[in-house]
Amino acid sequence: MVQRLEKLGLVARVSDPDDGRAALIGITDAGRALIAQRQRARHGRLADLITTLSTEDEAALTLAMHVAQPIIDRMVRNAAAADPAAK
Repeated sequence: MVQRLEKLGLVARVSDPDDGRAALIGITDAGRALIAQRQRARHGRLADLITTLSTEDEAALTLAMHVAQPIIDRMVRNAAAADPAAK
């Protein structure tokens, strides 16, 4: 998979400064641009889908997101704190 992404110019291999036998994989500007393009497309699709909701359903979804977001943020912080490699 890395080879395919590399051939597409989406990632690049870089020598690991700590281990000359290994290589690190980094995203290229083209890779970042593709990710940004796909995020914009997903956001646009989601915006289109939200317009199909009734006013009541949209309000319920908005409330649910406001309740869920702090819980999700807390879960992410807890996971990062429990995994030293994530820091």
